[in-house]
Amino acid sequence: MNATLLRHYRYHRANGGTARGSLDCARLRMLLDEATDLGVAEIRWEYEQERYEDVFGFEDEAERARFYRDLESNTITGPFWVGLFVEGEHVASCGMITLGPRELDDYYAKLTEVELAGEAEDELRQAVGDALDDNDRWSVAADWNKLYPGH
Repeated sequence: MNATLLRHYRYHRANGGTARGSLDCARLRMLLDEATDLGVAEIRWEYEQERYEDVFGFEDEAERARFYRDLESNTITGPFWVGLFVEGEHVASCGMITLGPRELDDYYAKLTEVELAGEAEDELRQAVGDALDDNDRWSVAADWNKLYPGH
């Protein structure tokens, strides 16, 4: 297991994941990170346009008051919408996500990104493979030009 995979595995394991689930999450995180580093994928977080209560409602006024009190005190943040885009195309998303006070550094935010990567794993793998193939072609061409200037 390489150091990056181990770091991601430990992160998910420390946040309550099972051994198998943490390994799956670590692998998906590495794929997503590689895709974003290559510029073929993007995660977009935005504040929701609708109010939480308009989508889910509350059972009673006490629950509603507690929700907005927690939101105002920054105990929870959001609600958010998050989308995964691969080569500019929307491939997966989730909405009405509430996070802790760390917002996008919250474990649940990272887990949500991994879940979206899992939904679009095939698209991510294809885009990463294509980008790496393109990079190899450019590298070979650059080497060729160094070896045979003027050709």
